[in-house]
Amino acid sequence: MKAEGIKFQKFLSESKTFFLIPVYQRNYDWKKKQCTEFLKDLEALIQGERDNHFLGSIVYIKGEDEDDLTKYIIIDGQQRITTIMLFLKAIYDLSQNKWEKEDILSYLTNRIRGKNELKLKPIKNDGILHF
Repeated sequence: MKAEGIKFQKFLSESKTFFLIPVYQRNYDWKKKQCTEFLKDLEALIQGERDNHFLGSIVYIKGEDEDDLTKYIIIDGQQRITTIMLFLKAIYDLSQNKWEKEDILSYLTNRIRGKNELKLKPIKNDGILHF
């Protein structure tokens, strides 16, 4: 096993990837408290109160490629990944700027056969993110 540190933005921005949440993982369950802490951390970054933020470890297994997409099976960190994807989707929905929306869309989706397919593949029962 090899551990290495990378910026989450780089991990999320890789094209032709998707993140699979296995069925044995718990459903998404962040509540207001965890989301508020997340937003406070983001606010501190934006306001320059800190230079970076340790998001925590994301543990994954690189799975078999499917449809020319690299599959990452998320072992640990699915709550954080899901929260960030939901946050980006909220910004996408609120944005009026076409270029900003396209940029955000590149983090959320892959363009496959003329359609945008979500990079995050949550547990079927979650049903939390749709386009």
